[in-house]
Amino acid sequence: MSVLRISTFGGMVPRLGKRNLPETAAQTARNAKLLSGELRAWNGLLTLSPVEHAAPATVFHFEFGGGDYFISFNEKTYVVQSPLLNDTLQRLYWSNSTGVWQNTKQRIIDGDPAYKVGVPTPDISPVALIPAGGTVEFAETRVYVLTFVSGFGEEGPPSGPKTVTVNTDGTLTITGLDAVADPPVTYDNITKMRLYRTITTTSGVDYRFVAEWDVGTAPSPYVDTVSNDTLSTNPLLESYSWEPPPEGLTGLTVVGGYLVGFVGRRVYASVPYRPWAWPTEYQTAVEDEIITLGAYATTVVVATNGNPYVIVGATPDAVSLNKIKAVLPCLSENSLVSTVQSVLYASENGVVSVSDAGVNIVSAPYVTRDEWLRDYSPTTIKAAVFQDRYLAYYSATEGFMLGFDDVSTAFTDISGDAVSSVDTSSLTGQAMIGSQGSVYAFDDDRYARYTYTWRSKPFMSPKPQNFGILQVRGDFSLDLRQTETAIVGNSSLYGGALVGAIPYAADGGDVVVGTEVIAPVAQTVGVKIYADGVLRWTGAVASEAPVRLPSGFKAVHWEVEVSGSAPVYSVTLASTGKALEQTP
Repeated sequence: MSVLRISTFGGMVPRLGKRNLPETAAQTARNAKLLSGELRAWNGLLTLSPVEHAAPATVFHFEFGGGDYFISFNEKTYVVQSPLLNDTLQRLYWSNSTGVWQNTKQRIIDGDPAYKVGVPTPDISPVALIPAGGTVEFAETRVYVLTFVSGFGEEGPPSGPKTVTVNTDGTLTITGLDAVADPPVTYDNITKMRLYRTITTTSGVDYRFVAEWDVGTAPSPYVDTVSNDTLSTNPLLESYSWEPPPEGLTGLTVVGGYLVGFVGRRVYASVPYRPWAWPTEYQTAVEDEIITLGAYATTVVVATNGNPYVIVGATPDAVSLNKIKAVLPCLSENSLVSTVQSVLYASENGVVSVSDAGVNIVSAPYVTRDEWLRDYSPTTIKAAVFQDRYLAYYSATEGFMLGFDDVSTAFTDISGDAVSSVDTSSLTGQAMIGSQGSVYAFDDDRYARYTYTWRSKPFMSPKPQNFGILQVRGDFSLDLRQTETAIVGNSSLYGGALVGAIPYAADGGDVVVGTEVIAPVAQTVGVKIYADGVLRWTGAVASEAPVRLPSGFKAVHWEVEVSGSAPVYSVTLASTGKALEQTP
């Protein structure tokens, strides 16, 4: 073997011994963007926005009035857009250890506090019904109930009933409405109280609207003068079982037009397009303690501390529960991500994929269980979806990327700095990194690059030999200009992992940044050559010109390590210049 040429750069396969790696695989592939077969660096982190919390645990991206906004939380929080069709209020809903909350986008931007989701049940006990006059021939039995209504028009469940027999040609006086207790202060968006009464129709008995008052302004006494003819055309009471979400509900997820969440071992669902209403009959119990939830299409994936489950159904009143036989506990609620066709999360055995195709350990081709538990700390993983890849950080500085589009490039390491949150934007699909009071878009700053490190497998020659020539082919001078002006990114935060945000000009011309003229700077690529495990040469390459390597020794096993940010097309080791010239 007079020439060793690496022209395709692949990812890592830690489960294999380094000498058993495929020809294109790497012992080390950090910050390497291997989507093209070339060795490239990921773009830098582009500053999207400052956020409220210095170390956000969750960041959510939303649009309002043509602008982009980011809301952050200091604990793991599940945030979803309103499932209501054409929600003119443009609300967001979220859940965490403090409860289930909602707010309009305008109120969020204005800094106004969120409202607790749900509408409580009124206490009708102080109400008295007093019939008078009329004739017995026109007697009927009526049942009265009260409901509360929020400032968003959300109606809650009815109170306990009050029953009375009244002559319809007489009068009915209701007292005590002014003594009905106001809603609990935790529900600070309750604005109305409504009165309903029953009416008998050919189809049964219905509750129909009688009257409505602002909370705290109901009269006493109140005389009900609404005739049955008028009552029959009034709105029906729909909220018979519309309870607030149960205490402790979290894991908020949207499935079609309804929300789901969990408490303990139970999964709860809201009424379709009524996210404040959570009937007790819309619940499904599983055998294991629930860690978190994910969803795709009309399937809810329940990740537990034991077996996963899937709940399938277009509506919450007609769902089926299936227990997956494999014991695959979810080790980190932050690790779960939902894609269009599957849900992924970190288990003891690796990254689990649950889809219509079944259950699969998608990391198994790359890492064994031992390596996974030892090196990748699955209990601390925070993850997002990025370009059909699973982007995960297991510490503030260390992470990995697992892709599904190309087996040969799928597994790589990624660097970080003070990473506190990893989320996927529901608007753009960007992977968002929260750190030190700001949120950043991963791989979006084209004027800065991570510094990659890629180390080949040990290539074995048939007999000991010396490679005396090195040639690196690549693009050592990037043109990162937009028309005549380069926009410098905001990636200085990651200075240890990124090349500085310096624009380069391929044609040798100067680059204008604001009012500053910056001369083009050639990029260099660091190269290390190992022979039989010994570091024999370290150097910086700034062009495709051949470089002479040390002589005076021979070796069987040869390894190449490349680091930098410039795209590299190939690395060639040759015994002589003539052998290099004969290499295509």
